[in-house]
Amino acid sequence: MAGGKDRSVGEAKASTGNKEIPKDDVAQSHVAPGKDRAVHERDEVPRTSDDNGAKSQDTPKSVDRDSAESQAGDAVDTDPRGLPTRDLADRDPIRSMDEQSLTAQANTGLASVEALESFQKQVVSHIEGGTSLDQLESDVNEFLKSQGLPPVTMRASRDLGGDTAKYLSEQSIVLIREADLTGIARREELAASVMHELVHSEQDSLVILKQAQEAGVQGAPTDVQIESIQEKYRLRSDSVPSKDHIKAVLAARKGVPLSPDELSRASTLELSFADLASGGRLERESGVVVWVNEILDDPGAASALLNRVSKGEISAEDLFGKAGVPADVKRLLDDYAAVSEGRKDRASWNEAEAKAALKATLQKRWEELFAERQAHRLQYRYRPHELEAFAAHELARRQAGGQVAQAPTDLTIEERVLFGVADARELDALVGKPGRLDLLLNKHDGGADSSAAFTSRIGDRDISLDLGQKLIVGNTVIQNENVDKYHMAIGRDQNGVYVQDLKAKGGTWLRRKGQTDFGRLEPADKVYLRPGDTIRLGGKSGPEWTPEGLPMPDGRK
Repeated sequence: MAGGKDRSVGEAKASTGNKEIPKDDVAQSHVAPGKDRAVHERDEVPRTSDDNGAKSQDTPKSVDRDSAESQAGDAVDTDPRGLPTRDLADRDPIRSMDEQSLTAQANTGLASVEALESFQKQVVSHIEGGTSLDQLESDVNEFLKSQGLPPVTMRASRDLGGDTAKYLSEQSIVLIREADLTGIARREELAASVMHELVHSEQDSLVILKQAQEAGVQGAPTDVQIESIQEKYRLRSDSVPSKDHIKAVLAARKGVPLSPDELSRASTLELSFADLASGGRLERESGVVVWVNEILDDPGAASALLNRVSKGEISAEDLFGKAGVPADVKRLLDDYAAVSEGRKDRASWNEAEAKAALKATLQKRWEELFAERQAHRLQYRYRPHELEAFAAHELARRQAGGQVAQAPTDLTIEERVLFGVADARELDALVGKPGRLDLLLNKHDGGADSSAAFTSRIGDRDISLDLGQKLIVGNTVIQNENVDKYHMAIGRDQNGVYVQDLKAKGGTWLRRKGQTDFGRLEPADKVYLRPGDTIRLGGKSGPEWTPEGLPMPDGRK
């Protein structure tokens, strides 16, 4: 299925007061690689990036219309006590909806009978057994031209972090997985994913056309009019379409004004995009909090941070929220200023106490952001632009040969919410209660081939980890009195499979192959597993786990 909306920053690790803000599992989308992390040596706040490269935090980013579906499709468990099930696509109730309802929900010309038949003939019929990227792009753009829409650029990515496709709005780029071009994906699934992103491209065009109409564009737009459109778009979606993309959208429309129905739909989509952009804000603020919390462990970092906050070099709102600087941090700022200006003896400054106070404040802020992000994630399938895209997605899947599924009768409340079929009461039951979804996989782009998943069995549960995934394990997974609610994390990156203790009361213990004793892991340390290793959760009577099929970590003997 197509991509997902909110890339997480290890949030399942910090939902309760005795859990630290994550350190080593900070996604690269929040901290630019190769930068020194000391506050007093850095020239800038952390950069953010999408799957295709770094972008400055104060530069509007391309909006990924589909960046959370992996949570909905891959990261919800059919049993709230168990681990996430890897393949839930067939349980999605949208696969049992009748076509009339799907067409009404899609609300786009791309979902008309004529358009779907054209898509089948011009695109889908050519991808049997695999296709080249150039051929797919050519076929897709011929189809879009026939629908009066601007072209897109098709790009292949080795790893989309669990997604199968994404749409990037700045340059009108559709990303698909490289492996799917060789026929790994079923034809109907690839066709559906492509259609999903083309609907987002069509929605993007409609919003731009509305804004161009409001800017008084007639004929070829002037530079001033294009800048006006870009600013309107940025204010509503936290993204800036390129000048070339705007010109292509207007050229494809050929000067035909939007109808009242189209204007109404464009207004609805603008609000939907704005709601999506608020998720990006939460993500950026989370990234800043994680970054600052990590570098506070550097010598002298507390003083350096207070100095940069006082100068406005680091946004107080990003760190502490709209409520502003908390009273205890204000006192630290006043004390630091007094010492710096010579109004207080330097010996009165206690760096360790300042560090502890700042970390406690950041922990509280992290938990607030975590709850907000979870609430935002829960509602993503209810947003108008996603409702449309998922409906068109399903229609295209059926047109390409996909079968109608039986309506599932045993959906959990988590599944009902994430599939977009829960009622208001069910939604309210989960919003603000992240513990109910503590088994979500945090998906990041690992930047390398993740075609071979690491699979194992822990307790009586099967797990599967692709590159860049992390799983939180606790007493909802292993029913044992020695196991905490959030006990340890299991993850996989370019170097191998690793575990991290999450400050569990009884600890997380490791015994290497050939050794007789267990050694206790330091909290948050990332420890890579080797073949034959055994993990114990809790005290001497705690459950043990000896994973099979472990790869040898790169660079480690």
